[in-house]
Amino acid sequence: LDTTAFDVVNVDKDGKFNFEKVECPMRGECPYESIVCMPRFNANLSTAELRVMKLLYEGRSEQDAAAELFNSPNTIHQHVKSVYVKLGIHKLSEFITYANKNNLFNN
Repeated sequence: LDTTAFDVVNVDKDGKFNFEKVECPMRGECPYESIVCMPRFNANLSTAELRVMKLLYEGRSEQDAAAELFNSPNTIHQHVKSVYVKLGIHKLSEFITYANKNNLFNN
């Protein structure tokens, strides 16, 4: 099984996944056209996730973020895991690269 395609993050700057269009002989007639053939998946980060990730981006630890945001360390960790899944990344350095590339925190 070639898993190369699964290693590519295919998310645009708005957090939406890009799916390949599947050609179908029922184009225009099928009730599932926009669901099965060209699904839209929204990977936008929530406000809470962005608050947490901004603190980590600025160099704070998960413990510090928990204290500053009055959340449990577990809640902070769950937000981080959720962001990683949504963006298809595995560590903070990858998030920082993503944030810089997409001007996430540069106002």
